[in-house]
Amino acid sequence: MPQGETNSVDREVRMLAPKMVWVPKGELSDTIVKGFWMDETPVTVSQFKEFIHATQYITQAEKFGDGGVFDFEKKEWYLQSGANWRYPKGPEKEEAIDDHPVTQVSWNDAVAYAQWANKRLPTRWEWEHAARNAQNVRTTYSWGNDLREGEKWRANFWQGEFPFFNTVEDRFLTTSPVKTFDPTVLGLFDMAGNVWEWVEDDSPIERSQTGPEKIARGGSFLCDLDVCHGFQIGGETSSTPETALFHTGFRCVKDSL
Repeated sequence: MPQGETNSVDREVRMLAPKMVWVPKGELSDTIVKGFWMDETPVTVSQFKEFIHATQYITQAEKFGDGGVFDFEKKEWYLQSGANWRYPKGPEKEEAIDDHPVTQVSWNDAVAYAQWANKRLPTRWEWEHAARNAQNVRTTYSWGNDLREGEKWRANFWQGEFPFFNTVEDRFLTTSPVKTFDPTVLGLFDMAGNVWEWVEDDSPIERSQTGPEKIARGGSFLCDLDVCHGFQIGGETSSTPETALFHTGFRCVKDSL
């Protein structure tokens, strides 16, 4: 390829790279967390699409032929045939939107993307340190303790009683565009709600006979105040590293740019 054409491709890739935010060094409980760079948003469908085009990577949901989807009418989880990152609710439903978080990606898929991007997944403590704005604050959420600012909801989560009814006052039944809600003090978006985000660590709770589960932080659009409340800073869940779900995505970190 001619040199000028290579440079053009390189410039295009750099333009598509997600913006990263510096998270300063600080103390989290009794642990010192070193400073690091973090993606300002969860990895979007558009960004994941670039990875797929560049590598021809096949996600685990595509290999397995299905992914986990919640049925809002039956109020239960099921494996939807054909669900994957392009069609998170299945091939008969709408295609994933470019500026929404990518979902139906397993922990293994997230690691593959991070390696391609020359990044990594955050540790559970790095993620929490970032959610606390690197200040070791004890607020319930990254912005404070109130879920609303006037009539405006601060995050994408389930308003109502899960799984029976959702008033959808935040306007989103499932995922929302990544910059819909205000950023944190550090400039990070969706550190509460929208989608669960994979982190590096194994869960200390043994739930699987096939090996340790991997932790996800941040809650999702399915979390309500009573049943889940996963969108509070301390919220945490876990799944096996090959699991793909329509409410789980990820973001990456990097030690230096």
